[in-house]
Amino acid sequence: MQTLKQAYLKYEELKNKLPHIDSFKRNEARQAELKAAHDELLKITGTKSRFDYRADTIQAIYKKHEQEDKAKKDNNDLIKLTINNIKYLKFIELLPQVIAIINKYEGKRCGEKTKQKIYDDIKNKLKDYYIYFDYNYIAINDIKCNYDLNNKINVTYNPELIQPNGVKGDYYKIIDNNNKICKISIDNFYNCYKFINNFDEFIKNKNNGIEKIGKEYKTLKNAVDNYNNLYTKVDGFDYIQLDCKNLYY
Repeated sequence: MQTLKQAYLKYEELKNKLPHIDSFKRNEARQAELKAAHDELLKITGTKSRFDYRADTIQAIYKKHEQEDKAKKDNNDLIKLTINNIKYLKFIELLPQVIAIINKYEGKRCGEKTKQKIYDDIKNKLKDYYIYFDYNYIAINDIKCNYDLNNKINVTYNPELIQPNGVKGDYYKIIDNNNKICKISIDNFYNCYKFINNFDEFIKNKNNGIEKIGKEYKTLKNAVDNYNNLYTKVDGFDYIQLDCKNLYY
């Protein structure tokens, strides 16, 4: 498993791999490229080949644009996985250090002065991060204000905890109802991220899964359409609506 430092280096490498181009400017440049190619065709042939999108030179440009879009998507997928790993590793590497500092103040009232002392201690230990905590979460944010990498780590629910009113089941607290700092451990927090070791394998399996679901969804959609055509045109019978907004097949 890579370290948090290694994950950050990978993130910077991927962010700098492809130049950032505004989508509007990119589309403008592509349209200009296609127009120039059409104009060149018209000069050579002297016919209306300008409008023939089947021409090899035009198809080559479209293929190049598709390859550029695929490269960008693939790189963005790698960035997403790297961000996921960074957030996972923040939980593993940084959260225990933050917890250790907070626990030094166990039992003390969490007034402004105490909280500021805790923040100062954390800042001395973890200079590259801005740490904030409240009753039921700890936020670990990048001091460079890279919002994609910010973490908000919530406490977990324990069905055995007893609330002040006697009800069984409650969330762990960093600060209790009397505004006193509680003793906490990493087991009291929920890590909602899973470390991905093999990016290529993950993306391959994800794409295969999407393709499989797409085929099954298409089969189901055909069955629903057939049902609706056969039975719901009769008054009084409900129309079946199959809604999937983020599946493309």
